[in-house]
Amino acid sequence: MAVAAVLVACGAAGLGGCSSGTASGGAPATTTTEVPDGGSSQFCVLVDAGPKEVPESYVGSPANLAAVEALLAVAPPEIAGDVATYRAYLASGAITDDPDTKDVENFPPDVRQAVTAVRGYIATTC
Repeated sequence: MAVAAVLVACGAAGLGGCSSGTASGGAPATTTTEVPDGGSSQFCVLVDAGPKEVPESYVGSPANLAAVEALLAVAPPEIAGDVATYRAYLASGAITDDPDTKDVENFPPDVRQAVTAVRGYIATTC
């Protein structure tokens, strides 16, 4: 399953750190599909279109940030705040070349919680 790189990475289209998940780095989707429980179809299409695995170097990269921004643009209300929390963390520069900074387990508690919420949404909705 693709996850916005820790939200979507190694983080959903960018969610998350390498040790705890995979990320999606795909471009925003231009088509939509029906999602059974009424979730954001564009969000799920974007997550599904991304790669299933990315290298550790992806986490915190400009490509990771762009992928999360694309997810944020189509995030359903239930998780938009969580995607925004992860995006802000990526943009803060807290993730460096040090591998420990790329591990979701080392993210601040609010960011870990946001990543967990988005991953849960993806698992149950997409």
